[in-house]
Amino acid sequence: MENISFYLFDNGPPKKIPGFKKGISLLSFPFWGDYFFLDFTILNWKSVRDDSSNLFIVLEGINDRSLLAVSERLNSGFPELLRLDNGIEVFLDSLKRNHSDYVFLGTSSNVCIIDFNKLFDIAEKANNNIIKLSIGSIPVDLYIAERKELVKLIMKNRRKLAGTDGIIDYLFDRILLTDFTVMENLEGTLFFRNNLMQIYRSNMWLIENIGSVFSLEIQNKLNSIININAESFVSGDGFVRNSVLSSRVEIKGSAENSIIFPGVRIGKNSRVINSVLMSGNNIGDNSLISNTIIFPSINDHLLPETTIGEGVTIGNERSSVINRRYPEQINSGITVLGFNPEIPDGYQVEAGCYIGPDVPFEKLRRHNKLTKGSSIFSGENNDDF
Repeated sequence: MENISFYLFDNGPPKKIPGFKKGISLLSFPFWGDYFFLDFTILNWKSVRDDSSNLFIVLEGINDRSLLAVSERLNSGFPELLRLDNGIEVFLDSLKRNHSDYVFLGTSSNVCIIDFNKLFDIAEKANNNIIKLSIGSIPVDLYIAERKELVKLIMKNRRKLAGTDGIIDYLFDRILLTDFTVMENLEGTLFFRNNLMQIYRSNMWLIENIGSVFSLEIQNKLNSIININAESFVSGDGFVRNSVLSSRVEIKGSAENSIIFPGVRIGKNSRVINSVLMSGNNIGDNSLISNTIIFPSINDHLLPETTIGEGVTIGNERSSVINRRYPEQINSGITVLGFNPEIPDGYQVEAGCYIGPDVPFEKLRRHNKLTKGSSIFSGENNDDF
């Protein structure tokens, strides 16, 4: 066997996961503070990076800002980027040009730590089969096939792929999932596949395992492939306990049992408990955030405006309420704020609530508060009121 070509596909977050914006690359989405989804991929591929294997990232429908974030992370030129915005032919031509015996295909939604060298052993079992992989016995969107057989399969479905907007979804959900003939298990640790609660629980896992041999090993490996400016500031009145602080964090209040992502500011007398605060958010003074996931703020601000206002209350430490709109994705009392939150001063968001991406604070002000388990969206017709 000569080698394997690796193709990682990213068309945004998996379906039915609330909080994301259209056009966002999942590869450029932060997972553990300073670390992106992409960093786990690079870490897994590092062992095969120098052995002449072919490595590609395949993108579809990703906006320019997300594409730039991915490109900046790949400043070494590894791997090559392929865009499917004009159809399947770019991927098909790439398959035909390379001379590898086998092809590995995966989606960006699998955050995992695995031994990629084991793939060579599994690939030798392919023959004429399409092999679907599981990690720790959990089926995931990872496949191995003989390159020539995969070209035949794509050619067979070429017309169907040309007639769909979601090429990547169709390839994985309608072709590979239907045509695989063998499943093989790959030992490893799976942190995220397709559920929002997995993001929360995986971040809580990191907190619970601070200082453990396994978590330190993963973080040391991740730090070896990216450059992090880890400087953060905790004021004299600030307080941090059992939490992970990323780079460029400023805390004047307190963080307990939480992960604070890059560029987050927590105002005076504000408390963050059991929460995941993602990049770019600015918490006003005298606010309380409990059991909450807050997605990144990526709006361009000329001034460091607050994304969460002063005197705001979000979530509840003791609740186990389930969101009525997304019971499988938002449960166990967790509250979720989607991309670019704008929460007015003095606002109250109860446990199990969901605020969609880009909901303006003017809309939130129409209601006194969000009651437990409810959802609100940027549009006008889908709210739970």
